[in-house]
Amino acid sequence: DDENINGDVQAVLVFPSGLIHQPVLQGTDNDHYLYTDWQTGDSLAYGSIMMDYQNNIHQDDMNTIIYGHYCYTGYYEDRTLAFTPLSQLLEKANYEANKYVVLVTDDNIRYYEIASVYGCPMVDVEGGQVAADDYQFNLVDYSEDYFNTYVNAIKQQEYYDTGVELTYGDRLLSLQTCIENHNELREIVVCKELKRVSF
Repeated sequence: DDENINGDVQAVLVFPSGLIHQPVLQGTDNDHYLYTDWQTGDSLAYGSIMMDYQNNIHQDDMNTIIYGHYCYTGYYEDRTLAFTPLSQLLEKANYEANKYVVLVTDDNIRYYEIASVYGCPMVDVEGGQVAADDYQFNLVDYSEDYFNTYVNAIKQQEYYDTGVELTYGDRLLSLQTCIENHNELREIVVCKELKRVSF
């Protein structure tokens, strides 16, 4: 049981296709697990899969945000590390086989369908980068006006049309990782909740 190893484990992220099956950690900020091995606490270049510190897995957040590193082939030939497998979703040919996602928590099982895969434009700021104004994928809740702005914006940046529509009130799961050789972008996989089964 992952929680017996580390009490910061909040969920398990599962693609039924086998693309990813990873525990999801949550620290008191978004830096702790960025370069930390969740099992040992040691420094680790590709870190651990982590939920945004602002999320509360026991509440009904509109958007649950999960981050993971992308590992360049030159450093790690194993293409299964962290969120590296998400790069397969940049190609429409890989969508159908991998379009369902499940998040298992202590309280429930949440079933999702991928609605959009897009390249989020990043803006340089002191100390790092942030998402451009209309692309705030990392908000826990959205106003209706901003949600509509966001959905319209991501349609301009998505790699292909999934046919899945996003409407205000949907519960979202947003997965974020880097895109190889494109430091100005982040890959965002926006998933729409289909149902939730409570224990």
